[in-house]
Amino acid sequence: MTGQPFTGTGVSLLLQREPGAALEHRYVDFVYQPLRNEDQKVVGVFVEGHDVTDHKKAEESLLLANRHKDEFLATLSHEQRNLWPRSGTRP
Repeated sequence: MTGQPFTGTGVSLLLQREPGAALEHRYVDFVYQPLRNEDQKVVGVFVEGHDVTDHKKAEESLLLANRHKDEFLATLSHEQRNLWPRSGTRP
């Protein structure tokens, strides 16, 4: 135990909800905060966290959609350049 607070954001983990159940891939945000007595000695750890799997999956979907959009626009730009005459005149 270091006695230092720790914050985890979007940490990937495998969760087994019941004995014998399949492992689920989840993402969590959490904080570990040392609990100290009057002498500043660490006597425990406060842990708080919550599941952010849905948020993380939505974020990954948006990033993928944005990447596909960028690839499409790059292809479209390339195709348009090849359609116009090389003289630089545009219809």
